[in-house]
Amino acid sequence: MPPKLAIKLSAIVGSYILAGVFALAAMPQFKVQDEETLSGAIESIQEAFKSEGNATIILPAKEQRHPWSGFFAVSSVLFAIAGTGGLVWTLFGKPETSLSISFLPPAVLPPSPEAYSAPSYPSEVQQQWNSTSEPDPVPPVSSKPESSSHQSFQERRQQLFDKLVQSPQSWILQLLEATPLLIWGEQQSGKSQLAQFIALLRAIFIDHNLEANDPQGHINHWSICFSLYGSSFNYAAIDRRIQAYYQRLTQTPPCPTTSIWDDCTHYIQHCPSQKIGDLNFIKSVASESQKKAEFPILISQGRPQTALGESWEIQEMLENHFIQIRLSTQRSATGKAEPAGRGWLKGLINDSQGKPEELEIEIPRWMQASYLLDLFPELERDCARRAMDGKRDFEGFSPPAPSRVSDRATEIATSLSQRLQIIKLFIQLQQQDFNKEQTILHIWNIVKDRSQQWEDASAMYDRMLEEYKDFIESKKSLDELDRWERS
Repeated sequence: MPPKLAIKLSAIVGSYILAGVFALAAMPQFKVQDEETLSGAIESIQEAFKSEGNATIILPAKEQRHPWSGFFAVSSVLFAIAGTGGLVWTLFGKPETSLSISFLPPAVLPPSPEAYSAPSYPSEVQQQWNSTSEPDPVPPVSSKPESSSHQSFQERRQQLFDKLVQSPQSWILQLLEATPLLIWGEQQSGKSQLAQFIALLRAIFIDHNLEANDPQGHINHWSICFSLYGSSFNYAAIDRRIQAYYQRLTQTPPCPTTSIWDDCTHYIQHCPSQKIGDLNFIKSVASESQKKAEFPILISQGRPQTALGESWEIQEMLENHFIQIRLSTQRSATGKAEPAGRGWLKGLINDSQGKPEELEIEIPRWMQASYLLDLFPELERDCARRAMDGKRDFEGFSPPAPSRVSDRATEIATSLSQRLQIIKLFIQLQQQDFNKEQTILHIWNIVKDRSQQWEDASAMYDRMLEEYKDFIESKKSLDELDRWERS
């Protein structure tokens, strides 16, 4: 018998037992004397003394219940009602539903770690992470993973899987191949963080390509693992990515793609292809994404029906074609909005009538992208390189060989042709909406950290951005750059 059912039946039986005890306590009656009955008894005695024959003495008394008998009677009725209500709910009520992890995508963690291989990383990275030592027992989930530099990629991946499958957050494993996904809620409810966490899990377990489209990407924090488009409200760039999404639907890409679309309800107002009504991106996601290796995650500020409309068609589309996660916020002691750590998941399972169930979920603080990147530090470099490859559509330029930025500055100063090549590459990366971290990684092969290399590269990036700002913003011909530099 399930523990919850046993507890429920025990409560029902206990209610009936208490109802019977209180009923018995309220039943007894007692004989009591008062002034009226005592005066009657005295009169009966006096008459007996006056009588010459046999006389009967009568001692009258009143029947009375216990002072608490009313309380006992009411308590008995209440416990009887509670027991009956619990019995009716158990027999005829709606059965409780809970997420089961009995089904897992076949691509996720085969039984033997030797049955799969980690993503390909440079040899020095592989040597750093491969080890013959035995993995530690699975530690409790914490806000920061313990150091695991002695464990291989496969061991750490198995460890992460075990943590999730044994935790109350095991429901997230069923989102690895669930599509399409819609995350919505108030501002500061943790929507972008949860979307990044799910996407990175897909990259770890199923080797997904990652992409993020966010008109507020200059404000929100996105890991370098994502190809980021649309920052500073550049809806034209997002519109180009929508076109690329449609193009992928007609092809068979080598790897599945998880694309995140933040503020998706605003696209219809600002993206050219959506404003003229040629293509309806959200409807396409609902109906076509499952046919190809596309796993879009849509993010909406507030209730999506408010922006999309309250029509029956919109309601039916969101209700039956999207897996929805609704997040909530809470206020700190000073009134600051912050994630409440809870939400509601709808559409992953259906009830007996085929309607989507809504289940409450918990989202602890450790479920953030930073947790996964601390556990898999090599993931950031690999995803960033793949992101660069995905955006490499500019005259076939390849990044220069790795070296210190100070050395590269000397090389550029001594070679005008190489200098022009680097400048052209820099301008084209900016026109392709690369951010600072992605540009530096692509040109100088340096990942953001606290090293002097990064400081030098960051300073050079800022100087070049200021110097060639006109070329970037006006998208002038690169032939003009040649003439301008040589002059």
